[in-house]
Formats: sequence, C-alpha cells, structure tokens
Amino acid sequence: MTNFSINPGQIILGEKETDTFTIVLTEQPTETIILTLANSDATEVTLSTNTLTFTTENWSDPQTVTLTGIDDQVADGTQLSIMTVTSNVIVNQNQTGNVASQALAIYVTDSSAGTLSPIEDESILQINDLASANTISFDMSQLSIENASEVIIYSVDSLGQNPAEIERFSVIDTSGLPGAFSPTFSIDADLISAGQYLKVEIVEDGEVRTATLSRNQDGTISIDFGNGTVIIGSLTNSTATTNLLSQDADAIDLTGQTGSVGVVFSVYREADFNNTVGLYQTDTASGGIVDPLTGNTLNPGDAGYKEAALARQLDVSLTGVNGQISTFSAEITGGSYLGTFLIVNGSDAATSEVYFGHAGANTTGDSHVKLLGNNTFGFEDQAGLGDADFDDVVVQFAVV
Repeated sequence: MTNFSINPGQIILGEKETDTFTIVLTEQPTETIILTLANSDATEVTLSTNTLTFTTENWSDPQTVTLTGIDDQVADGTQLSIMTVTSNVIVNQNQTGNVASQALAIYVTDSSAGTLSPIEDESILQINDLASANTISFDMSQLSIENASEVIIYSVDSLGQNPAEIERFSVIDTSGLPGAFSPTFSIDADLISAGQYLKVEIVEDGEVRTATLSRNQDGTISIDFGNGTVIIGSLTNSTATTNLLSQDADAIDLTGQTGSVGVVFSVYREADFNNTVGLYQTDTASGGIVDPLTGNTLNPGDAGYKEAALARQLDVSLTGVNGQISTFSAEITGGSYLGTFLIVNGSDAATSEVYFGHAGANTTGDSHVKLLGNNTFGFEDQAGLGDADFDDVVVQFAVV
C-alpha cells in the first residue's frame, strides 16, 4: 500500500490569516497518484488547491497547500474544519484503493475577538487585530519556579529587535499556596496597539530565558519558558479597576474612584509567622503624606514618616492561615492612594516589626512587596528579605 504523510498534523489559524501544510508520499508508487483534498467547512477556510499529483519521479518532493481563514463576520468562537485527503483519482485503475485516506484538523479562531499570532522563529507575539479587546492578559496558572522571578514584556520590531520594556511583574513559587491562587496580569491598555510585536522573557536567579510560543485551539497563546513554566496570553478588555496597583505594588490607586468603594480581599499565606497586612492613606503615589497644618509633605524615609503613616491607617487588618483562603470585605473612601504595610508576627504596629510597601520607609531600604498580577501583591516578612519568596502574605483584591 502506498501511504502519504501530512505535516503538521493540526493547524490553528485566525480568520483572514494564512498557513501552510505539506503532503508527500512515503514510498515510490508504480503509477501516477492524484490526491483529492476535501474541506468539511468552506465557510471557515479555503484551500489553494483541491488536488495534488504525485508521479514516480516527484513522489518524494513535499507539495505545499496554503490555507486561508475566512472572516465570516460572525462571533462564533473557534470552529473546526476537517480536511480529508483521499486517492480519489488514480490513472491506473489497478491501483484503486492502494492509498489510505487521512484527515487534517483545522481550527479557525474568531477574529471578532481579535487575534494573536506566535512568530516562533523569533519567539515573539504579534497582535494582528484587537477587535473589541483593548489589551493582553497573561494567565499564570502553570508555574514551576523555586524563587521569585520577574516576567518582562518588551515591544519589539518584526524581527524581535530594538526592545523597549513596557511592563514587568513578578511570579513566585505557588506550590505552598492553595490551588485556587491563579493570578493574571494585564498590560496597560495605553501601551498596546494592533500590529504590535511583543517579546516576553523571564528572569530567574539572574538567568534570562525566552519562550517557545504556540497557538492553542481557543486562539490563546502558550508562552512556554521550559521547566514546567507556561503562561497563557489572550486578548481581553481591561477596565479602570482591572489593576489598581501602581509601580511594583507600592500603592493602591483609588484616585479614579469616588465615594465609598466596596473592596473584597482574598488572603493567601505560606509562612511561619502570623503576619498582618494593613493599609494607610497617602496623598501621592510615591507615599507622600501632606501635613494639613504646614502643607509640608513627608515622604518615605523622612523622619517621622512611620508615625504619620500609621496615624492614617484604615480599619482593615488582613491575615491568613497556611493552606487556606481568608476573605475580608471593606468599604474604603475613594479619591486617594493607599500604602500597604506588613506587621511581622503580630497585629500591633507599635510593638512589632513593620515593613512598608514603599521601600524608602524601611530602615534598610529593601522592597518587601512585589506585584504578582492584577490587584495582587505578595510580602516578604524576613529582615534583609530572607528567602525572598514573597509568599508570606499574598493579597488579591477586587472592587465590587
């Protein structure tokens, strides 16, 4: 029996995008063989040809077929089209039935939600079309790292050159946290546009690793850094409250909110100490506190800053239990910034060690907090940053 092979065995492409596959015979035939290509859904994808001819001379030369996704102007999600290849016409009738049929699965992703394309040779991600979306989010449900690491996102050219950093966030070892902890991070919508190219790197223990990119059947992109660490990129819509953390989680920005703001906090923990996270009101994103009498601004690191900050603390105390999720609700007045602080192994800031989210307020100047995703931050509770795992208290919050 004369067989043939199809490469690759599955294709995922977006509407208005093109891709290719090849077909080649696996052994020399005795007569000319004509293969017929039949597409199960011509409303989703077209083929550049419906027949391929192999002779006794060209049988080992792969022949290329181009696929084109059709923009059907329908929000129908990812559609599956099956392309069947059969020996429909054979010149020598004595060979009828001597070539087996095969099928190729073609997944066409919906452009009404925008499309992303991996450019695997350059390890970069192209934003083809945003459609109704306004940014890209990264899901971090599959992490396998030992130490806190940074994910850095660059805007690059089509060759992956001339990088300009646009965002960064941290990832931590989540094995000690409840399985429900699955942060996401969204790029600021003002930094994203159709036609843009992005490169994503991870820095772990000083080693920079780029990723292998591939498209999933649902149109999302797997960004695989190896060693079991994969983040998933997808187009989404961010709102004014998607991520209220500024810089490296130094502050919570409520300046765009008015009146009483309902906030729900989820607290995770993997620590020996019973820590407490508190919040205090500041007048600037950098932690400045304005004296209402003199008009002077106390900044992190200034004499008296700790006392001034704690005098403005809110009636919010966030604590957790190892292996569990603790939930708290609060009503917070909008219109200002909130600083964060950690009370180490206690709940009284007057008698316990306190580390502020604003590094300048800490005696050593160390940053004890990391941005771990949208509205998600983690504290390190040890002096000198200890093991620097930043999972001693992890807080996620949402405006409701």
